[in-house]
Amino acid sequence: MTPPPVSRRTLLAAALACPLPLLWSRLARATPSQAQALIAGLRQGATLLSSSLILLEAPELAENGNTVPFGITVDSPMTADDHLQRLHIVSEVNPLPEIATIHVTPALGVAQVRTRIRLAATQTVLVVAVFSGQRVAVAGREVKVTIGGCGG
Repeated sequence: MTPPPVSRRTLLAAALACPLPLLWSRLARATPSQAQALIAGLRQGATLLSSSLILLEAPELAENGNTVPFGITVDSPMTADDHLQRLHIVSEVNPLPEIATIHVTPALGVAQVRTRIRLAATQTVLVVAVFSGQRVAVAGREVKVTIGGCGG
């Protein structure tokens, strides 16, 4: 038994419906206030340390936002009593504000991470370093993006 033929109207309706989620994802953007709200939630009353504890390495100008090299070095003794626990990379304009969360242990020895991130547009990328003992440091780096990497 063969299935009934599909009409042109049904085909056209299906073709027009498919791009709508893609179009919506291109329009969705985090905002600086959403990024700040995320950071406030990560702080949760912790003691705020100096941003100079965090060194961010990223190009000033990224020609392609699909793969932007990003390095984070945190000044931390990395001992059992005093160490970095987590790094949160936060975006102000990507479709979602949280780019990544990286969990760290004292066994790492050095609080240093290298990765590549996607950026939708020019923005300040923020990093929240969460330390043992309810301490937090926040730093940011502006990256100018010529071709967005998150559908924008």
